[in-house]
Amino acid sequence: MKYLTIIIAILLAVGCVHLPIGYYTFLRLAVFAASIVVIVADRERGVNITNILFAATAILFNPIFPVYLHSKLAWITIDAVAALLFAYQTYYYYKQEKQS
Repeated sequence: MKYLTIIIAILLAVGCVHLPIGYYTFLRLAVFAASIVVIVADRERGVNITNILFAATAILFNPIFPVYLHSKLAWITIDAVAALLFAYQTYYYYKQEKQS
């Protein structure tokens, strides 16, 4: 799980530059799926701020009813914040692994 979150964080960081539309379609699918996986994997922690943020990320990046923001700057900001969220989750998994 730790590797999934770090890969998604890297993909989101790369998404902050100008790339073809195909990459952003792939990114939308990958972030949506990874957000759902993280929520399901951490369900024993119950409802907490991290799971709420991942749910919001899943809604924002969902491929079924896509959210269209016509500003590239807005998506760069969202990609950067989502990358930080996934990086934080990687740190959480690393810390949890080290304690056990």
